Amino acid sequence: MKKAFLFSCLLFLSFLCQAQNQVNWTYEFKKSESSDSGSLIIKAQMEGNWAIYSQHTEEGGPIPTIFDFHEKEGYKLIGEVKEISEPIKSFSEMFEIDVIKYKHEAIFEQKVQNVRKGAIIIGSVTFMTCNDEKCLPPKEIRFEVKT
Repeated sequence: MKKAFLFSCLLFLSFLCQAQNQVNWTYEFKKSESSDSGSLIIKAQMEGNWAIYSQHTEEGGPIPTIFDFHEKEGYKLIGEVKEISEPIKSFSEMFEIDVIKYKHEAIFEQKVQNVRKGAIIIGSVTFMTCNDEKCLPPKEIRFEVKT
């Protein structure tokens, strides 16, 4: 009986861990060639039929993707994070509103200026991911990117 319970617990934890890795994030700083500015490129790769949502979602809909930066000396953020990838706009039966989402890949860009060589851009991204059947709770991922 204990072995069956332990097996069930391990199976559940395995599923939970796998479900939390449906979105993989990468971060890269691209310096402009002729100035002290550049861009932080943030990419989300979604597995299978999982999706994340735009920063610009209607109230009552899914949790939007939110970027938060801890601005420090050595760089200055310019404007808002831009969504570079082409979004999918569709009616969601789950949320009963039109949603803006990304499947497979989403690319975001944050412009940066007055970049000191070796400065570290620190921030986090909070996102929610859903497939056709369910949504996972919002998750926050912290990052640090050397310029």
